[in-house]
Amino acid sequence: MTQLTEHARTALDLSDIARSRYSLHDRFVCYPAAEQIIAELNSLLTHPKVHRMPNRLLVGETNNGKTAIIRHFMSLHPSSNDPHQEAAIIPIVYVQAPPLPDEQRFYAALLDAIGVFHRRSFRTSELFYQVRNLLPRVGLKMLVIDEIHHILSGSTKKHHAFLNTLKYIGNELLVPMIGAGTRQALCAVQSDSQIENRFQPLEIPRWKCTNEWRRFLATFEMELPLQKPSDLADPRLAQRLHSMSEGTVGELSTLIQRAMAEAILGGEERICDAVLDRLHWIPPSARRKHAMAVI
Repeated sequence: MTQLTEHARTALDLSDIARSRYSLHDRFVCYPAAEQIIAELNSLLTHPKVHRMPNRLLVGETNNGKTAIIRHFMSLHPSSNDPHQEAAIIPIVYVQAPPLPDEQRFYAALLDAIGVFHRRSFRTSELFYQVRNLLPRVGLKMLVIDEIHHILSGSTKKHHAFLNTLKYIGNELLVPMIGAGTRQALCAVQSDSQIENRFQPLEIPRWKCTNEWRRFLATFEMELPLQKPSDLADPRLAQRLHSMSEGTVGELSTLIQRAMAEAILGGEERICDAVLDRLHWIPPSARRKHAMAVI
């Protein structure tokens, strides 16, 4: 049997139905590019306060693991409640950029992230006053803004106004800011030379079907409580999984989740061609065409 992680070995004792549900849980499987990014973020977390704090822009294609890396990094530095402190300790505050570049909604999201009440009727200046005064009290060391490409959804005027908001809040809070988004995020920050200089890109490339991909699959398999080895790193199977997922981490994770559940309920107890065939999987690039054909 494939060497399994402790969690996977424990899950082997569950019923088939329980294991199939277990297969649908999110799981983070580390790999070299993710390790490098996490190491970079760790170094920023302890960066001394300087006039121009270093920021990073985590860039990758849709469903290629950006948010998963961020959430894993945040799990390494969890919030805590100390009864002797006036507020909870929240070293990393995570928000999603508003669907449209809106300063008021952004400040409201920051306050929501630290559990601070605010009225919808509050003016933007009132919200910012709370943000500037309360975020330092929770021990803020880093601000993470996911889906930062949403900045481009509004008018050019709103786009530039939101970028100015990021500069302003960075200057006020003096903590590193981490933006995360698609390649459009690069366009968003490159439209302002001052913002571009402050946000160094960290790219998550699409996987190629190499030996490193096969090692990643072998590591992934250690998380799967199946009674038989799947040998996901086998060159032929690795190639098929790469074609089906098109080399993106999120697609691979969903694919393996579904394949594992099918292997358990179908009785194979391993991920093989027969199991993958039954999924009727459509690769990401073909889904729009397939949907149009159905319509």
